[in-house]
Amino acid sequence: MVHMLAESVRSFAGLFADARIVVSIGEDIEPFDIDLARPELEPFSIEWRWTDRDQFRRHSYFATGLDRWAVPFECDYVLMADADILILGPLNDLATFLPTPRSVAGVIATKPPFTARGNGDDETRWPELYRAAGLTPPPFDFPIPGHGTHYPTSGIATGPAYYNFGFVIGRNEAMNAIRETFHSDYLVAHDFMQSILAAQAGLGLSITRHRLDAAALPLRYNFWSQAKYLANFPEEADDIRVLHYLNGPFRKHGDTDSIGDVEAWVAARPDTSDPVERLLVGALGKVLSRIEARTQREGAALDG
Repeated sequence: MVHMLAESVRSFAGLFADARIVVSIGEDIEPFDIDLARPELEPFSIEWRWTDRDQFRRHSYFATGLDRWAVPFECDYVLMADADILILGPLNDLATFLPTPRSVAGVIATKPPFTARGNGDDETRWPELYRAAGLTPPPFDFPIPGHGTHYPTSGIATGPAYYNFGFVIGRNEAMNAIRETFHSDYLVAHDFMQSILAAQAGLGLSITRHRLDAAALPLRYNFWSQAKYLANFPEEADDIRVLHYLNGPFRKHGDTDSIGDVEAWVAARPDTSDPVERLLVGALGKVLSRIEARTQREGAALDG
């Protein structure tokens, strides 16, 4: 996944194409040299950061999510991205959503957190979460994208700054403010919710705690590879900047072990009639073509 993401950044992110890429990784093993194990990733100048092993044992894969906030940020803009996304178009206009030094932005999550896990009334429990964190609940004024399409219209229609964590961007001051409290706010949300969505909710707590300037990005900046997305958000589908393949049919934990696996998945579907597969074949093929061109350039340089 990281290879595909890194190539998509370098090839298609526009003004962000030369951004520093830092990858937090973790497993219950002794750290090893990633550059030595994966020499094909050398051209992307990735900085690898191993998660503390004890923290990984406590938090499993989300230990890497916590590690992303462990070191103070230096860059003017900081982007938190999951590995299962692809950059498909320029990110140049993201700066317009971040007008102040305390700005943060992301796509509002498709469903509210308690409805999404089937464990409560969002209108009641969501404000209670903020109070449990010692906060006054913020205004619930961001439209939730999946209202009426991914959950019933009887559910809550608006919420606070509650982003899908696959793609969140902020200015340096804002992201360093979040960094100060994200771990503790995540733990509050986890204890309260007992849900895998606690990280997203914890981010919302930190945004409120520091009174940051939050904005909602259009869905094109975190577009799911899902039939409901294609059917209900056609205008966004026509201008996807960030594709999030968090669900099938392309399996992020089964079809991405190597670039060869990705190529085989794409090659097996040359004339697919499934709209989601067509979207994925086009997006994956776009990135694969750049990887192939890069490999050929490097081979030519070595031959020379």
